[in-house]
Amino acid sequence: VVDVRTTSEIRPMGYAIVEVTHDIAADSAMAFGKRALASENIELIREDRATGTVEGGPVQIAAEGDQPALEATVTITSNLQGTAGKFRIYASAVLPAGGVGGVDPRLTALVQRISGRIGR
Repeated sequence: VVDVRTTSEIRPMGYAIVEVTHDIAADSAMAFGKRALASENIELIREDRATGTVEGGPVQIAAEGDQPALEATVTITSNLQGTAGKFRIYASAVLPAGGVGGVDPRLTALVQRISGRIGR
């Protein structure tokens, strides 16, 4: 008799995503991403030069109205084509049990601030 039990739980996510394009030198894409995180006081968790990705967090977002407090992670991925650098900024947070996932306006504001800092 094999008894398999799990404590895994599928939880909804709050998220936001934006893509921006800037003219940059190929060797500076990850530096732009790291500086954008630092400008928002977001600690660098990891960087992967092979994929052009930097990840930072956690970002603490206070509860607001009927919206729960969030602990978000921000991922910036760069894709270079010539001198044009396309950046994908993605923020996500696991919601409390019973929450409803989807685009969160607080995360949207965060990724828009970060996208504005890339290329400056």
